[in-house]
Amino acid sequence: VKQSPYLEHAGFIKSRKVIDMITVMMIALVCMVSGQAPFVDTVMTEKLVSTLAITFMVFMSLQQGKNLFFRCVAFAGSIGWLFYVFSLAVYGEAYLLR
Repeated sequence: VKQSPYLEHAGFIKSRKVIDMITVMMIALVCMVSGQAPFVDTVMTEKLVSTLAITFMVFMSLQQGKNLFFRCVAFAGSIGWLFYVFSLAVYGEAYLLR
């Protein structure tokens, strides 16, 4: 929450981008291994959309130029999407694209 000097470190910024890219690549790998295609199967579509939403929310919560309220809302949103991905993985039922 504080204006940490570690957030401006070049290694942190690069590692954050690499982790986001690996996350998106992992959902593509899950689609290929399971044989289910996004935009055809609703569960895989929601997993892909929610993973991209998590990536966007984490990106917005780690921005230094934004105000504290916006960063906290983005962090809470990313946690909420993470719980949604967990419920998709456990129950395997799509809720948003019925």
